[in-house]
Amino acid sequence: MIADDPGLLNILNSMEHLPRHNVLFAGVQYLLMGDDEALLTRYYPNFVGNPLEVGGIVGPFTDFVLAHADELVAIGRTKYTQTNECRRCVGLLPAVWATGANRFHLIDFGTSAGLNLQLDRYRYR
Repeated sequence: MIADDPGLLNILNSMEHLPRHNVLFAGVQYLLMGDDEALLTRYYPNFVGNPLEVGGIVGPFTDFVLAHADELVAIGRTKYTQTNECRRCVGLLPAVWATGANRFHLIDFGTSAGLNLQLDRYRYR
């Protein structure tokens, strides 16, 4: 879908952070959270109780992205998605180092549940 549309490709290629398609989809989701009137929200189950069939999403998605091109490119230049465990674990390091403990228990929940539980498999300086 994106590969066949020069306008969408231009927006995608204007984003600096990788993976660009993840940033684009995250940016669309972010913008939709502030736009209840957008036709595209009708395809997202987190916005409506009975979403439209995904087969009809190409037109509304393309229209939404093209109408919000500047905002999406700005998001793609200033935000990134987290796709590796090492970078996720780095947020825990100050707390881990501050404990001074040789052993501790870590509980992880949410969308990354389990990824941070492998903190001991990485080396940090």
